[in-house]
Amino acid sequence: MSRFCLIAVAALLFTAVPIVGQEGDSAAPVPQTPSGPCVRLEVLIAKVAFDADGQLRLGEADAEPNRVGMLGAGLAAKMNEEKASLAAGLTAGTAGANLLLESLAKTDRLQALERFQLVLTTDGKDVILQDGRRQPRVTGVQTSSRGQVNNVSLENMGTLISGSARLTPTGKIRLNIAVERSAFAPEECGTPVAVSDGKTIRTPRVDTTTLETELLLADGETEVLASLIHAADNLVTECFVLVTPKILKP
Repeated sequence: MSRFCLIAVAALLFTAVPIVGQEGDSAAPVPQTPSGPCVRLEVLIAKVAFDADGQLRLGEADAEPNRVGMLGAGLAAKMNEEKASLAAGLTAGTAGANLLLESLAKTDRLQALERFQLVLTTDGKDVILQDGRRQPRVTGVQTSSRGQVNNVSLENMGTLISGSARLTPTGKIRLNIAVERSAFAPEECGTPVAVSDGKTIRTPRVDTTTLETELLLADGETEVLASLIHAADNLVTECFVLVTPKILKP
């Protein structure tokens, strides 16, 4: 059974301004909605499983199969073709997610699907969204006459997205985007730090995938940021990241 991640939406529109008061009063930041245009940035992350030969057939049996490494690019092209005909209230990211769900609904190939939405001011300031949890991690062990104490730290695990935007004189959008995904590896892959009652205590390995780039896109244009392919145990997977910026006028 495919498992779908929850959609996370963040609209961060806070600007720090001083409060005007009597002389000697301290200034404090208050939230304000920007008066100029903003950019709604949609990030779509999907992971799809292919056959061992890197193919995926959708629809009719004689249809041309999708090949690993091309699915993300094909979805981006489809989203760009249909952006002018989107129904009212439907965003490009939602349309892309729906396309994946509709085409893979009867298969067990869609392993993960995440859609994130951030609203960026156009002054180049960073907006950060984190979707995940702080998980405890044993980093070491201290032994004394009173017994053994584990040193534990809390690690941020999950998906971290940061972005900033500026508008060019020609109306295009210059984006700086960073995407990071992290998770603990299986316990047996951890590094041994101590032995307690005959049991080995391990500090877990953190598996991290990081993407950072700058790109120039038209209003409403969808682009593939990355496509990551893994092959193991007769299964090939492709994880791809699509971004779509849309100018929001006040």
